[in-house]
Amino acid sequence: MADRTVLPSMPGAGRLPGLLVVCALLSACAIVPDYERPELDLPAADATVDAGEQQAQRQAMADWWQQFKDPVLDRLINSALEDNLDIAMQTARIREARASLGLARTAFYPTLGGQIEASRSKASLDANPQLAAAGGDRRSSAYSVSAALDYELNLFSALAGHEAAKAQLLASAYSRDAVRLAVISDIVANYMSLRSAQRMIRITKATIETRAEGLDLAEKRYASGAISKLELLQERALLSSVRAQLPELRSQVSQLESALAILAGKTPREIMQQAELEPAPLADVELPGELPQLLPSALVNRRPDIRAAEAALAAANAQVGVARSQYFPSLNLTALIGTAATAVGDLFRASSEQASIGGILSTPILSFGRIAAQVDTTEAQREQATIMYRQAVRQAFREVRDALIGVEDTQDRVESVRHQVHAYEETLKLAQNRYEIGSVGLRDVLEAQRQLYSAQLELSEAIRDRFVTTANLFKALGGGWTEATDSVPRDIDIGLPGTGQGAAEELPLRPSAD
Repeated sequence: MADRTVLPSMPGAGRLPGLLVVCALLSACAIVPDYERPELDLPAADATVDAGEQQAQRQAMADWWQQFKDPVLDRLINSALEDNLDIAMQTARIREARASLGLARTAFYPTLGGQIEASRSKASLDANPQLAAAGGDRRSSAYSVSAALDYELNLFSALAGHEAAKAQLLASAYSRDAVRLAVISDIVANYMSLRSAQRMIRITKATIETRAEGLDLAEKRYASGAISKLELLQERALLSSVRAQLPELRSQVSQLESALAILAGKTPREIMQQAELEPAPLADVELPGELPQLLPSALVNRRPDIRAAEAALAAANAQVGVARSQYFPSLNLTALIGTAATAVGDLFRASSEQASIGGILSTPILSFGRIAAQVDTTEAQREQATIMYRQAVRQAFREVRDALIGVEDTQDRVESVRHQVHAYEETLKLAQNRYEIGSVGLRDVLEAQRQLYSAQLELSEAIRDRFVTTANLFKALGGGWTEATDSVPRDIDIGLPGTGQGAAEELPLRPSAD
């Protein structure tokens, strides 16, 4: 029996025979399976990361989006944390789970009810010949005032149900933290995409101005016979192709602004009246100086979706105990005390007092496999929850691996595209100089301009991807979830059912204080 199992206090428990209490405790421990975390083949931790560095990483993970140093982004995220409907839905589910836990706790306590009864009856003379012969009054009254106590003592089911409800509350709390982290990450990704699209629009407009000036010059040179009509048409086609990019980019900006409005929790009226976000160069957004490193045990113990899956597994484990409790007897105690009389004035006389007490002990004898089937069902559900927990862990490490590779690859891509842009800028200058002295044709200049424009757009996309993959890394590592933002109610014991002494250190359901 695990030494953390504690029997909740119950009124009148001290008056129960000692043997009954001991037997109940032993039986309860027998039917509620001890929870054990499934074996996980985790990668080895980096031995060079000491405790001080781990502490610094935890601090860097808190409010990680603020490391971008963008006040507009900060305001969007703050608005989302207050008004986002997905987070609000998870908060409501926490309240529902907490109410269910309160309901489970009531199983340890009796119910007390009161009733007042009054009746007036008329007797049949044919059915009561003695009353007819005596000439008695055929009408009679009855009044009673009583209080009834009902106590269904089923410790086995109550204890297991309480543990299941508590684990479900924890699962709801960690699900909210997971949604909160996902919303923040989505805002960062959409915001960086918006800034990238705005940057592309600025590049496109500047390119259009340059192409328009080039077209004016080409038309003058064509009029003077310096260039052919083919070269003029090529200049016009290049300008038209650049102008054609603007509507698509503007539509993309509008869609991203709408997505951000939804994530930030804006109302329908605010969405329709949503003004454009104030422009800010993507280059002004800063990347975090140092990115966090992977700590396998910390990932499992702090990432909220993994915690939610583990709490769901603990709840499924406790449900096995609920199903097994049906094999054990239950005791129903009833007591009544009150007064009864034929006249209201006689109700509270000593001679009118009445009282009763009784008990029913019921136990299953033959259920034709019904209970066994229910136990098998809950055990199968526990197995499914175990598989889902393993899947959550594997998916988490996959996301971390992809994010780490993505950060490295996007960094390399940004540097490569920057060199490419610089090379095309030099190529365009050289082509224009040679075109002016007649060494090359207009086609070479137009091609250099097209390549530079494409490279500038690609650079904007590469910078965007670098920010997004950085946000994905923080999300994959469970960033932004700390003691201060933890959704677990403070008055809830976070220990899992059936865990022994020291398990809280091995399996903390609430993150350690930073």
